[in-house]
Amino acid sequence: MPYLNDIPLEARLAMLNRRDADRQLQDILKPALALLDQKIALVGSFGAEPAVLLHMAAQIASKPTLRAGHWPGQSKTE
Repeated sequence: MPYLNDIPLEARLAMLNRRDADRQLQDILKPALALLDQKIALVGSFGAEPAVLLHMAAQIASKPTLRAGHWPGQSKTE
């Protein structure tokens, strides 16, 4: 079986959409966070969907860290 990254993007998306069509977002997000040892960055705008995603991730993560207002390596006064 080929690695997932060896499959064209459109085919990967179709496969993942079929596989996860009946799953809740929390059921997808929780193992993904565990697999990545909770070292993941989520970025969103001020819309409703990003707010829900960020809230879910914060509920699932054991130690959520919020960084806002500046880019890494940039001082807060820049």
